[in-house]
Amino acid sequence: MNLAYKYPIIFWNTACLISDAGGEEEEEEIDEEAIEEDKAEEPYSEEMPWFDEDEDEEESSYDEDDGENGWPATIVVTKEGKKKKKAKATNYGKIATAIGKITSAGIKIEPPDINKSSYTFAPDIENNAILYGLSGITRIGEDLVKSIMKNRPYSGIEDFLQKVKVNKPQMINLIKCGAFDGFDDRFEIMQEYVNSISGAKKRITLQNMASLIEYGLIPDEYDLQRRCFNFNKYIKKKELDKSYYEIDEVSLNFFNNYLSLDDLTPTTETETGFKLSKITWDNIYKAQQKIIRPFVQKNADKLLDAVNARLTSEVWDKYCKGSISKWEMDSISCYISEHELADANPNGAVKFDLYGNLDEEPQIDYIANIKGKSVPIYYINRIIGTVLDRDKSKKTVTILTTDGVVTVKIYGGVFQVYDKQISERGADGKKHVLEKSAFSRGNKIIITGVRSGETEFLCKKYKKTPFHRVELIEDVVDGNLITRARNEEED
Repeated sequence: MNLAYKYPIIFWNTACLISDAGGEEEEEEIDEEAIEEDKAEEPYSEEMPWFDEDEDEEESSYDEDDGENGWPATIVVTKEGKKKKKAKATNYGKIATAIGKITSAGIKIEPPDINKSSYTFAPDIENNAILYGLSGITRIGEDLVKSIMKNRPYSGIEDFLQKVKVNKPQMINLIKCGAFDGFDDRFEIMQEYVNSISGAKKRITLQNMASLIEYGLIPDEYDLQRRCFNFNKYIKKKELDKSYYEIDEVSLNFFNNYLSLDDLTPTTETETGFKLSKITWDNIYKAQQKIIRPFVQKNADKLLDAVNARLTSEVWDKYCKGSISKWEMDSISCYISEHELADANPNGAVKFDLYGNLDEEPQIDYIANIKGKSVPIYYINRIIGTVLDRDKSKKTVTILTTDGVVTVKIYGGVFQVYDKQISERGADGKKHVLEKSAFSRGNKIIITGVRSGETEFLCKKYKKTPFHRVELIEDVVDGNLITRARNEEED
């Protein structure tokens, strides 16, 4: 009451939001194998202009000493000797519900601000709004928050990067959530940053032949030169002695199909009966390079633009696909902009129901007589939303619909079917994830079932129901949902 009476009302509203968004933190396990896998898939390998040269380019999804989102973590060793991290888990459903409640009252929530935001929600008196806290940003741990606040103010992106050490995932999430919106357009900031970390080339020469081949920029008329370049990398690994390369079956076929067997030297040292003089191959390779060099020199500018466009596109597609709303869900697990599914048409090609329009109790379609008993058969509805959280023990999924936060109950073995992560062990001996759980945070899904109460939905279908229980929403095109069934064998 003292706060509400003596200070601007935005202070009271902020205190209410902090209280409503809080709650007991639960411990969740973080699989160390998944962390190592994430490290192995980190694509960057060239110099990153905005980072220290000695920075480890294979950043993990989690800070080494922190749990997810920076909560302190402890290491636990299971009976099988497998390391797991016990981390404090953020209740994203509770946060989203609190934000929805405060915004429905006409109170504005602003994205994090790199120069203004505090650790948690903070009042912005000047704009009569509430600023999102830095600690709520994915992969931004407590130490980084302290560093950001200690080194203020920042005049721009480059100033920030000179003062604060961040890794790529952290910087990308800071941009995604809008922390740098005060400097420029969010989309343009991301483009500039991605350009800086994509390993863009300054010029194109024959030294970039590998990239030109990988991106299909070598015309067919230079097919032999392309093959010789690739063969050069192969033969260099077949050193027989200081003067010769070993000719195996692969090399023999190459010379037989594209060059001349007369260039090979007979020998009893190899199974094929041939070896290749290093001097001879060097002369052949240089001759082929001489043929293609004029093409590269003449088209250097076009090739440079094409290579850099591909490098940038690969990074963008991996980390930055989607709208500003998707960026916000990726980085702060809620929408400050409009919901990603706000433009979806309930009466489009894939029909669905708005949760808020459904009766709180399931509506009976008809009464069926099953084994002498009268059994109510309910109308089946479909709702859409973005996954915020899942509780494996309770078999529930928390989703953010366009109407608010809904808890979906999924009984029996159905939960495990859709929650299953599909993986395979690659040639490198490591496990690689092919498809994550359908209930992974940020996934957009459509769920079949019935409403049950004020904020609950029961995932349910009958044999004749023409839908899957859960489908992934891959896109919204002209208001129409583009969906994909993930585990059809379950239905």
